[in-house]
Amino acid sequence: MERGVMNKATIGAARLVRELRRRGFELQPDPDRGRVRFRPAERMDPETLERLRALKPAVLKLLDPAHELSLSERVALGLVNPGWTPRAWRERLLYLAGRCERDHTDLAATYRTWAANIDPGNGATTQ
Repeated sequence: MERGVMNKATIGAARLVRELRRRGFELQPDPDRGRVRFRPAERMDPETLERLRALKPAVLKLLDPAHELSLSERVALGLVNPGWTPRAWRERLLYLAGRCERDHTDLAATYRTWAANIDPGNGATTQ
């Protein structure tokens, strides 16, 4: 599959993960056993559990810390607001650094470091 293109299962899995997190569920992948652990288990309704079972491979992939999420996956999971590009993040961090420079030099330096580590071409950090 082409990088950045999400298939129907991945979109459904991202929506489900986002919904469950919004409802207060903690999700933990257990790829060795092919399971997605969740809690509080007693709050899981049968319909949502069935959706989770149907989308389990895609959910496991999204929750896997070794899987590098594409920008579209990050947006679908609610980790990045739609329309925020790497360039926009970099500009925002530099703006914040300038605003707090006088009173919070350490925070301004942190913002500048973060901004310097953003590659505006693909959203990856340069570290």
